[in-house]
Amino acid sequence: MKEKSVNTMSGSPDEAERPPFCKIEVREGINWVNMCTFFYSSMASISALAFINAALPYLLVTFLHLKENEGTVTGTVLMWNEIVVILSSSLWGLISDYVGRKPIYVIGFILIGVSLMVHPLVTTVTELVITRVVFALGASASTAMLTSLLGDYPTTATRGRSAGIMGLMSGFGALIGVFVFLRIPSWLDMGARVDGQIMYWIAGGCLLMSASVLFGGLSDIASDHKHSTIFVTIKEGFLAAKNPRIALSYLASFAARGDAILITTFLSLWIQKYHTAHGSTPAEALAASGMVSGIAQTLAIVGAPFFGFGADYMSHTLCQGVAAAFAAAGYLWMFFIAAPTGVNIYLAACVVGVGEIGMIVTSQLLVAAEAPESVRGSVSGFFSLCGSAAILVCSKFGGWLFENWSWTGPFLLVALWNVVVFLCAISLYIYERRQLA
Repeated sequence: MKEKSVNTMSGSPDEAERPPFCKIEVREGINWVNMCTFFYSSMASISALAFINAALPYLLVTFLHLKENEGTVTGTVLMWNEIVVILSSSLWGLISDYVGRKPIYVIGFILIGVSLMVHPLVTTVTELVITRVVFALGASASTAMLTSLLGDYPTTATRGRSAGIMGLMSGFGALIGVFVFLRIPSWLDMGARVDGQIMYWIAGGCLLMSASVLFGGLSDIASDHKHSTIFVTIKEGFLAAKNPRIALSYLASFAARGDAILITTFLSLWIQKYHTAHGSTPAEALAASGMVSGIAQTLAIVGAPFFGFGADYMSHTLCQGVAAAFAAAGYLWMFFIAAPTGVNIYLAACVVGVGEIGMIVTSQLLVAAEAPESVRGSVSGFFSLCGSAAILVCSKFGGWLFENWSWTGPFLLVALWNVVVFLCAISLYIYERRQLA
């Protein structure tokens, strides 16, 4: 596939007069509408991912009337969610290589929107698990296509800044999830159940409308390479890890998704349980958790461009190591906080926000930059698979730690994963520097 240079803001072919940071070089057949839609899709999908997990404690109390074992139920719901993601991620990558990224991306958004609309209608944990299965199918499709399009649309020279803008939009999406969707019950006064229903229906409606935006704005690109079986796809994604940078991206995906589940689920569960235990209403507790999560996502917006644009001028492995260092430090800080109130929780959330977005941006950039074009769909699917495996482990084991050891126990678990990524990234960076010497 040939590459050409197009300014994403104006589409002007005259690039010589514009400084590099104003340009995104894209491949032949891609225009500024496609790129803007791609960035929008990042914002819309993350808004749903941030919202659904942060709102789960509210749903458990308001709709299922749970008074205890919320950590265990949360872990079970997330476990089944990620089992489906693990089973479907590579399949979505395979199908997208045949039919193109666009139809899979649109289907993913439709599944997410429908699932959100049904969520407030559940009455049992079993029904909740079923609705999360539908959500998981959509989430795995959107995550795999987001990574694939990051490799398909921009050229190698400007993929870093594209990842930075994508991370910036993801941060805005997370803010929408926690500062808009999550706050709807606190703005209404129709009763906790009705307020919650409206919250989910508004979120679901936004995702369904976004599906139509993707349908009209994305370019339908299919890979020239065709796969024979799903097993070949999984094999190709696994064998691609012979490239140490792709192997590092898989490990970073594992840590990054663990980071995300902590921010959107166990952090919210901890804050909501604490505030409810101290006399707050479910809506007030939800708003308090949204405030801390929102601060983390605000700092993520600030940090995203630095990691993305910085990756165009420095080693991707070094960027990965820096992001892991921020994430490890932030989660270790949260682990030692006794109560989620006061300045400490907000400062820790700032560090966590920078680390979280850094891990997301640098891991996706690393896999997009290193994946061979012929197997990009397979590598993207396997990349998502690694992230899903992390959520599977974190949700079940983290839920057990939350219930049986400490409400901050899951933070220590994810902090240790980020320490491993940091050590691997810095070791690979040093090795590469020595090879070049």
